[in-house]
Amino acid sequence: MAYLYTGSTNEANMATGLSTQVIIEVNNQPVGAIQSFKPQQQRAISGVAEVGTDGFIEKIPHKATEIKIEIQRVMFDRLRLPAAFARQFVNISAQRVPFDVRLFDKGNVLPDNAEADGDVGASNTGVISHVYKNCWFTNFSTTYSASDYIVMESATISCEFVRSFQGQNQSVIDGGLRGIIPDSSGGNIELLADLGRRGSLDAAGLNQILNFQ
Repeated sequence: MAYLYTGSTNEANMATGLSTQVIIEVNNQPVGAIQSFKPQQQRAISGVAEVGTDGFIEKIPHKATEIKIEIQRVMFDRLRLPAAFARQFVNISAQRVPFDVRLFDKGNVLPDNAEADGDVGASNTGVISHVYKNCWFTNFSTTYSASDYIVMESATISCEFVRSFQGQNQSVIDGGLRGIIPDSSGGNIELLADLGRRGSLDAAGLNQILNFQ
């Protein structure tokens, strides 16, 4: 059953995303004691105006999308935050190579899909993977407080790009509950870009996808 105007579901199952359904891994190892994990994406959009028109004639992106992750973690199991992310340093000035962060979201798994709990990487389980590629620490702070003895650490990580998929390499948007179905009008371009293809804003690249993919 769905609400009359919005199309939102109203059924006897849980449809709200929960942080308890998320697993965060670096180097295929779960990272524990994370209190908050906040990915952010920012894309600069420029308005094109013209003489004689009171308003924009088009809005277009004019810079690459900036992707960063803000993290808070309790200093736990004798691991500082960089070490918990499989880095062999305490001070972020020592970082020499980037790393990948992978977030598994199991909130999309159907209730009858029992095997999903045992293998988050299996195909057709409904588990969504967000892979943040080539990450660098840009900010790192540690709080020692007299009012709260628990040592909390915070970090900001800058990522080169992110790709999202389910199963082995299937689109997250698969024409599911809300009927979003990629088609030849341009939806497939965004689908491929979401899976990790980059450089598709050029005219030649767009035409190639439309004609050959």
